[in-house]
Amino acid sequence: MQFPGRRKKLIDSSQNDLYDHCLQFYGQPPLENISLTEFETFAVERLKLLKTVENLGVSAEEKKSLKDKLIASSYGLSGATLEEHDVYKVPFQDALDLVRTRKVYLLAGNAYIPHHEIVTIVLNDFRTRLSKALAVTARSLPAVQSDERLQPLLSHLSHAYVGQDYSFQKNIGKISLEQIDALSGKSFPLCMRQLHKALREHHHLRHGGRMQYGLFLKGIGLTLEQALQFWRSEFVKGKVDADKLSVPFCFGMHDGMPPLST
Repeated sequence: MQFPGRRKKLIDSSQNDLYDHCLQFYGQPPLENISLTEFETFAVERLKLLKTVENLGVSAEEKKSLKDKLIASSYGLSGATLEEHDVYKVPFQDALDLVRTRKVYLLAGNAYIPHHEIVTIVLNDFRTRLSKALAVTARSLPAVQSDERLQPLLSHLSHAYVGQDYSFQKNIGKISLEQIDALSGKSFPLCMRQLHKALREHHHLRHGGRMQYGLFLKGIGLTLEQALQFWRSEFVKGKVDADKLSVPFCFGMHDGMPPLST
């Protein structure tokens, strides 16, 4: 991910240049479902982190004055890459791993971090915060375990699986004609329920009603063959001639319907 520190250099960059930074929060994106509130919270926290890192950037003047020292002190940094990418300044104690391996330039207690090494700073901060949080949790655990309401949950927590369950076959979205009446009473939205009720009572729907209900039947999984069978079986009970029961008449719009079964 590329932090937008220098707007002018992004004007002529391609889409790939905007996202060439090695900072990634996930090797693979998580597949679990989260609430909208959690998503918004994570998004705000991420923006705070990115803003914090962006504010660590070294000015163009300072980078130019330290150009030779930065190139000599930083592994894999050349004059061309130094011009194209940002350099970040952090307290040296936050970059001890990089200082130990001599990958950064030190000046006045600060470490100058090349853009491709900033992920190390983020990881170190994450490890520090995680370690502190685990220590607090360990101290609180005896008191929590004494609560009878939480004890069963904690006992099985290490064996819990919160990922997607693939043991059962998912609903593939297909229904049969025999299910329509039952589903109309408990699962159809009110507008479609009224159209279905009117169709059953009067064995006819106006053009607009046929279009709306026909598209709804398509959306819940009826094929074109099933839809034709449904409309014809209902219309023949009314005043419509069987010869007039063409596809356009039945539901007004047949483009995009699933094809007839073979």
